[in-house]
Amino acid sequence: MTASSPISKLAHENAPLEAWLQTQAFCPLPWLHLHVFTDGKVTPCCSNFLHFGRVKEQSAEAIFQGKPANRFRKKLLADEQEKRCQSCYKMEAAQGDSLRTEAIKRYFEVFREKILHTNPEGKIKLKPESWDLRFSNQCNLRCRSCFHGNSTKWFEEAKSLNRTASDKKLIHAFEEKSWKDFTHGSLQTARDFYFAGGEPILIPEHWEILDFLLVQQKTDTLLRYNTNLSTLTFKGKDIIEYWEKFPRLEIGISIDAVGKAGEYIRKDLRWSLFEKNIQRLILEVPHAKIKWEPTISLMNIHSWEKDHRYLIEHFNISPDAIKLNILHRPEIFSIQALTSCEKEQVHQKIEKLLSDLPFSKTTQDAYRALLSFMHAESKTALIPAFFQELERMDRMRQENWQESLPQLLPLFKAYEKEKQV
Repeated sequence: MTASSPISKLAHENAPLEAWLQTQAFCPLPWLHLHVFTDGKVTPCCSNFLHFGRVKEQSAEAIFQGKPANRFRKKLLADEQEKRCQSCYKMEAAQGDSLRTEAIKRYFEVFREKILHTNPEGKIKLKPESWDLRFSNQCNLRCRSCFHGNSTKWFEEAKSLNRTASDKKLIHAFEEKSWKDFTHGSLQTARDFYFAGGEPILIPEHWEILDFLLVQQKTDTLLRYNTNLSTLTFKGKDIIEYWEKFPRLEIGISIDAVGKAGEYIRKDLRWSLFEKNIQRLILEVPHAKIKWEPTISLMNIHSWEKDHRYLIEHFNISPDAIKLNILHRPEIFSIQALTSCEKEQVHQKIEKLLSDLPFSKTTQDAYRALLSFMHAESKTALIPAFFQELERMDRMRQENWQESLPQLLPLFKAYEKEKQV
């Protein structure tokens, strides 16, 4: 194609990475990646709900080359922002990495050629090479900030609260068409897979993909995970034995707090077993790149600095082995709801953590982006709804947030005092 758009111009000029990172909207994922939600909806990625199609209606290749995907690529070629990409833009505004910038870095060596073979209308004759297939909501935990759409374990409570994502406990993306029919030969050129949940280790199709890669002798495929690591086995299969066979392996471990607080936030987690599973992973799969992937919310923001220190010291994993996921939804759990006084306390704790430990600039930037996001808006009006939600769930689960999350007591006292005014 001719260099008729800002992005095609960069591609023709063979622009350096820094130039691509300075773009306003360009993202390489629509040239490489497909995301399938548990309900069968296909989108550009897990953070963008732009509707590309449905699993039951078209093949992956047809959706990837379809009109909605073409229109989106055309917009990105012009470096025009898309309203459904706001989560990335907000992170970048806070001086942090986003899914967009991470993708530019990850795929820098491959996306230029694909842009050069894209016509001005966004049309391509390519197959997806990067896959995020959320086969189902099968999960064994009931995390406080999660919902039925991502966890079968939430179903009974969701019914009581009138919050079900479906009238079925198990929400299955490939209920009417198998993943093999959907991908229809496209996996032969797969570059990477991202497995998340639900909990991927408990999802049968995840194991089928691994078996497919082994049969095809494609063990050099990059496997990326977000797992709660609460179990390592499924129906007699051991994930450690599989992971040993894949040299390119990135394991993101979902952990929001240590010990009792961790068990409270991620209901049904057994902390002692969780620790044993991590130790086994480290010992038996030394080539795995392990990262902690906490979801930072009102529930753990006060204690995360201490918890991160514990994880570094206890498991002897690099201080930089972390990806901070800032919670945006449900909004009542947002750290932007902290009072100005509490925000300052958190700020001081994080700054001390950064001064005490040898973090890379990337990790320091991620923590400072977290602080920037926290200060960006004041949402203290959400505090009543936050505590009402904690107490509602406490009654259902026979728990007590004051025992498990005592760091929230000052915020609660401020909330109680406000009620009395």
